Amino acid sequence: MSTDNKSIKNKNIWVISPQEWGKMRVSKHHYAIAFANLGYQVIFVNPPKQGKLGLKSNFRKIPTDIENLNILQSDLSFPYGLKFKAYSLFKFFIKNHIRQLIKVVPSPDLVLSFDMSGNYLLKNFPNAKKIYFPADEPRSKFALKAVESADLLVSVTEEILDKFPTFNNKLLLHHGLSGEFVNFKRSNKESILCKSSNEFNIHCGLCGNFLRPDIDFDTIDNIVSENSNVFFHFFGAFKIQSNNLGGTLNNATIIKKIESLNNVHFYGIIKPDELPSYLFQMDMFLVCYNIEKDQSGGTNYHKIMEYLSTGKIIVSNNVTRFKNTDLFSYGKSRTNNDDLSMLFYSVTKELYRYNVKELQDRRRYFANSNSYSSLVHSILESVGGI
Repeated sequence: MSTDNKSIKNKNIWVISPQEWGKMRVSKHHYAIAFANLGYQVIFVNPPKQGKLGLKSNFRKIPTDIENLNILQSDLSFPYGLKFKAYSLFKFFIKNHIRQLIKVVPSPDLVLSFDMSGNYLLKNFPNAKKIYFPADEPRSKFALKAVESADLLVSVTEEILDKFPTFNNKLLLHHGLSGEFVNFKRSNKESILCKSSNEFNIHCGLCGNFLRPDIDFDTIDNIVSENSNVFFHFFGAFKIQSNNLGGTLNNATIIKKIESLNNVHFYGIIKPDELPSYLFQMDMFLVCYNIEKDQSGGTNYHKIMEYLSTGKIIVSNNVTRFKNTDLFSYGKSRTNNDDLSMLFYSVTKELYRYNVKELQDRRRYFANSNSYSSLVHSILESVGGI
């Protein structure tokens, strides 16, 4: 792997994402930032949008406030629906589309693709090292075929890697921890929690995209209602506006019901560099997905690493990636969350035991050892450098 600074600055990395660049960030965004922080020239490729048919495709290079990182946005001049009706024709058009992209930004030396939709085929980048990174369950034919022409397959669960039995060069990683959490110190100025929480001794945090259809809000409602001595802080999108990660409005009614409770506050989207100052004030965290609907299949979640970095206990639905660890408390069932309410209650009754210094130190160490910077080095070593 090249470590020469001058060499790195001349290397171009494309991060192909199914989710746009925006206020909220998940692994795709964090990997782009980690590569940029090392000095690589990074292009974050937003998913293409449907442009006006028959007209010339529109390509835009958009700067970010992060050094070495730019966004590439493009509009298709052909019907996106061809992918489902005439895939061979779609592949012909998308190959030409990629050729035009390379006229706007430098061709990549390495492509890190999170695209499970079959938009940008890796074989269209013959001169680059190619990495396919399915971070969620590959449930479509496009997601399974997207590994073709890859030099390395990376994921965060054994279950996902097992979906590609004939592919040999695989790398199993945990989700990463961003620099904002790695570098956060409790001496930093902490963000102000909502005033209504001041009288509570136990503060529980939840963060993420609350418009996801796989969140088990019925169980969350039960837990919040049954634990009136605990204040629940929801950090993340709960309205469709300004949400770059997508979602559904089907949760709106139950969110409104939960929001009306005296021990709840929804903060909305928090800037990535401000989120640690909120989470480090929590006493515990809750993760609650419907495993049967969950896009990750109850195997791993990005937010777990952020929670662990605070040292505080997590109560969660069953998560297979952590089955051999005692880093947090999770439900036993792989099909439902029937025992989660009782588990949450029992943890609050002995919170001091779950948050003793030894356990907190172990959680922090585990999280910090999985920084995005360290994971980037692991990926580059596994692919032979660039």
